Amino acid sequence: MKLKEHKLNQLELLLRQTEFVPLSRLQAGLANWEGSSRSKDQLSPRQVFRYIQVLEDQRGVQVEQRRATELTREPAYRIYSPTMIDSPGLTDDQFEQLMALMGGGRADEELMAKLLHILSGTRAASFYFRDKAILLERALKQRVKVLVGQYYGRDRNESALLLDPVRYDGANGRLYAMRSHKPEDPVNKYNLELMEDIRLTDEPATPFFGFDPNQVEHDPFGFMPRGERFDISLLMRPFAYSQLFRQFPHLMIFVEKLELPAGAYPYRLQLTVYDIQPVARFVTGLLDEVKIEGDERTRGAIKQYIEKRVLGGVQENGIEVDWISLKFPLL
Repeated sequence: MKLKEHKLNQLELLLRQTEFVPLSRLQAGLANWEGSSRSKDQLSPRQVFRYIQVLEDQRGVQVEQRRATELTREPAYRIYSPTMIDSPGLTDDQFEQLMALMGGGRADEELMAKLLHILSGTRAASFYFRDKAILLERALKQRVKVLVGQYYGRDRNESALLLDPVRYDGANGRLYAMRSHKPEDPVNKYNLELMEDIRLTDEPATPFFGFDPNQVEHDPFGFMPRGERFDISLLMRPFAYSQLFRQFPHLMIFVEKLELPAGAYPYRLQLTVYDIQPVARFVTGLLDEVKIEGDERTRGAIKQYIEKRVLGGVQENGIEVDWISLKFPLL
């Protein structure tokens, strides 16, 4: 199968992302780029798989796959590279210029500046924490344990954390590791920016073979199973829907458009998560734009988050609030 050069260029551009690209986005992206013409025909999953194979064969790249699960609903792909960083957005005109540039054309100074910015990074999120990233990569290479002097976790801080490193994800600045004093625990994720005083030890790391973070079960926010599971059903007005799109565009596959009159809640978000906090944070800032459906357990978890994180933070910062009139009618 011989694909035209512009088709391979488009596919490679779609796949070179720090995050995995859902199959549906690849189908739409390939169907909508036909050189000078546009096609509205959606490509089949089989066609996309074949295109990926051709790209790997002809350009020698390795495309990673994240399998479909009950939560993500569809497979996703990317060309992983440790040189990727969060790329600045391109306008439609700049995208067209980029495609022309790959075919031997020219680009304006603004586009070239953005491309140079993309190419200037060395490790994506690790670009801003190079010293830490180098230590973690060295620990994996030497197969020794890592001592983290302080880890600032979301719920609690930990000191003198001894870890068995399993894999370092340079694109997202995450270390997958096991706690050395709790070898029965599963592999956990640790964010690079939350680690302080990282030191390599002389203690050999516990061998751990066959770990692939792309095949580990995650919810759409990236959280792994920890014993809890919440089924979310959230009605949204247009503004809340817009905010969801801006903050979490990958969640659009979980949104249903409802046929309702203006002023109602024309969008419904339905998904399952292993951690309530990302949803609770989103809901907290938009309580007058959303309506929480679902079971009492999920609503109770969101209410508990508000009481602990929001009301507790208000009191801690000395902000005066009329608690008698303050209500949460949606909960």
